[in-house]
Amino acid sequence: MKIGIISFGVFLMTWGFLQAEPQTIEMDIEGMTCSACSAIIKKKLSPLCSEVSVDHKSGHGSCTYESEKVTQDQILDVVSSAGYKATLEEPEPAQ
Repeated sequence: MKIGIISFGVFLMTWGFLQAEPQTIEMDIEGMTCSACSAIIKKKLSPLCSEVSVDHKSGHGSCTYESEKVTQDQILDVVSSAGYKATLEEPEPAQ
């Protein structure tokens, strides 16, 4: 019985290492004029992302997703299909 418990424990530890860490994409989104625009994009991204944030005032959006299931291009395509232009946000230069 101890061998079975140990084997199961090793399996669980290995499974944890095989799962990828969630990734977050930061986007600039053009074409949003009101909070309804933000809500539309959030609704469209929700099936792909575990966390979604969209702000129509700043034109910024972020999406946390599982990289083994979803690609950045798929996320950008979903925003585009909703009628908005999304591009990857450029990282701040190091100082």
